[in-house]
Amino acid sequence: PDNPTFSQRNAYGQVGLDAKVVLKDKFVLDATANPDFSQVESDEPQVTVNQRFEVLFPEKRPFFLENSNYFVTPYNLVFTRRIEQPKWGVRLTGKDGPWTVGLLGADDVAPGLDVPKSDPNAGKHAYYSIARISHDIGSQSTIGVLYTDREFAGSFNRVGGIDGRFRIGNNWTADFQGVASSTRQVDGSYLAGPLFTADIFRQGRKLNYEFHYNDRADGFRTESGFDQQSGIRVLDQIINYSFRPEGKHLIAWGPIFEHSGIWDHAGNHLNSGIFPEL
Repeated sequence: PDNPTFSQRNAYGQVGLDAKVVLKDKFVLDATANPDFSQVESDEPQVTVNQRFEVLFPEKRPFFLENSNYFVTPYNLVFTRRIEQPKWGVRLTGKDGPWTVGLLGADDVAPGLDVPKSDPNAGKHAYYSIARISHDIGSQSTIGVLYTDREFAGSFNRVGGIDGRFRIGNNWTADFQGVASSTRQVDGSYLAGPLFTADIFRQGRKLNYEFHYNDRADGFRTESGFDQQSGIRVLDQIINYSFRPEGKHLIAWGPIFEHSGIWDHAGNHLNSGIFPEL
């Protein structure tokens, strides 16, 4: 309002580098510096108005999508879109016998750019370190550990724990994960708490069943993963039965019943639903 002016700057360039090294035909080392994601396709539109909690936009950047399955666990504790504007990144993934390894490190400049220049954290970077190791048990079961760490301006968020997937007979599968977080926020306050999740599946020709249970403590935080709401317990069950007359036109039909509920750690019933279908 006092003295409007036209801002300008000289044209400039930026050099980027991508590298890939295959080690003994078992492990792949990827590195990137100043990656250019300008050609990545846009996100699918989602309604974000009046949403109580964060909306998930899936990762689409090639560097983070490649071999991302090495970091998958029952709960989404590695959500690479948290690394908004990487200055550099390095990833080692591979499998040797029953052992599967995934390591990821990145330098994110975005937190230091998202604050005013007068802020003490202006220009500072966030550093991510993620490690995932799992071991096969038989042909269809695994057990593994995960550790994530985000450091920024003296603050940190560290999450670590164990998870597993077990095949029980021909029809049943069980997943579990238990982790704990330790967080020191930028203002110096401290939070800590566990997370536990369990999933049981039955898959058959006629009878199918799903059981999901998740419990996040009030102090649980994951700044490397995706968690819409902490401090709640979630229970969800789905059962369906298929009649299979094997007719000329009707192949299968049957009922589906789902029940879900959410409670906080004070015992308050926050939400529930019953969903019958045919």
